[in-house]
Amino acid sequence: MLERCVNLALFRHDASHVYELPFEKDARYRCCQTYGGTRSHHGDSHFSVDFWMPIGSVICAARSGCVVRSLDTNELPTDGCNSIRICHDDFSVACYAHIRLNGALVSDGEWVDVGQPIALSGNTGCSGRPHLHFHVQTAYDKTRIPTLFRTSIGVLDMLIDNEFYSQTDVSVRSPTEESDNHRMQRRTGGLFSRLLASLSPVPADA
Repeated sequence: MLERCVNLALFRHDASHVYELPFEKDARYRCCQTYGGTRSHHGDSHFSVDFWMPIGSVICAARSGCVVRSLDTNELPTDGCNSIRICHDDFSVACYAHIRLNGALVSDGEWVDVGQPIALSGNTGCSGRPHLHFHVQTAYDKTRIPTLFRTSIGVLDMLIDNEFYSQTDVSVRSPTEESDNHRMQRRTGGLFSRLLASLSPVPADA
């Protein structure tokens, strides 16, 4: 408990957390660019993952948290990039990018549960083909961080280009974990608002 409190005070993310894949549990999508991809996942964008998705595919929360940015007003690849950003209970922030015009299913300040539909995929921003861009970053300096994914073949620390992935059933939290999440919502509401003001837009080449 003490270690967790210290980590929260210092904005240290939980590197052991296992994320669900960011789409419906009965869906299967190809990873078209993984960590360090030569097209755009280099430098500060290294720890990012892209999935080919037809426009209108359902995007789901890979982890529970509070929506700190919901943007879906852009329409074309030449416009800005629509995205959903969700802050987790360790103050890491997940970004789901390139969603379609009017494709957001959640609003700023809303609490979402893991597996909940949050958006419809699209092709907005600098995007050569409809896809979902996903990454997790720290809240304090916006550094992108590696994530563990739960898949049908086990927990993976890296997805492979051109491989298809699907997920197992979304984990069910215990009543204690559910209660802890609601307490976290009440304690951190003001901080989520401040994070919203500080978050930078998704880079054009995400």
